[in-house]
Amino acid sequence: MNFLKLFQQNAVLKITIENPPLNVLSRAVLHELVTVLDRVSTSSEIRVLVISGAGERFFSAGADVSEIGAVETTDEMREFIRNGQMTFHKIATLNKPVIASINGICFGGGLELAMACHIRIASENAKMALPEINFGLMPGYGGSQRLPRIVGAPRAAKMILTGEIIEAHEALKIGLVEKVVSQSDLLDNAMALADIIASKNEVTVRNDLRAIQEGLMLPIEDALQLERNLMLEVWDVTDAKQKTIEFIKKSSPRKGE
Repeated sequence: MNFLKLFQQNAVLKITIENPPLNVLSRAVLHELVTVLDRVSTSSEIRVLVISGAGERFFSAGADVSEIGAVETTDEMREFIRNGQMTFHKIATLNKPVIASINGICFGGGLELAMACHIRIASENAKMALPEINFGLMPGYGGSQRLPRIVGAPRAAKMILTGEIIEAHEALKIGLVEKVVSQSDLLDNAMALADIIASKNEVTVRNDLRAIQEGLMLPIEDALQLERNLMLEVWDVTDAKQKTIEFIKKSSPRKGE
């Protein structure tokens, strides 16, 4: 790996984007990311991923503008967009949770990468934006679709149509991130959360992700059917029943109490 630094701690894999100075998401970075995701999807050792940027200033400033400037034909741009979309779709549909540890500037494709992750934690110095409109462009790696689903259409429209830069605490307020911590505590918080999730039943975590991600795309009746099917699978293949019985026994007051 030339642009991604991998570090495994127990069942958690930390992926650090190292493409200085801005940690841009070049084609090479996306290719390496796809390679890692394909490996992780079938790994029995990795149960949660944490993605961050190298250093304390940039999570990622987005796509490589030099590569965008080199695009000459519509077909080339179509492939450029498809490559980014498919990479982030792999994250969003991965059978294992992915946490974005947003350690600084998170613009354009960088924010689109973070939004493809299942959970986002940001440092206090993080800033987020989809500034494509300032260049006569629009989000092309899923931003125009994921942002409204996360923060609602009106707030997403304001960000996308103005290129507004928001601070970490504003991102927390609108639900774009789940937690804001100091820069020094960011990695510890992200890894601690990953450890908690990794300690849960693997089948249950996988099915929870499917219910959340796939259910969002379905009419409510179909989504409820999906939930029933996934719940039955969990019930059949895990020790959920035994754990429920044990919980009831522990919670029930004993005679004389």
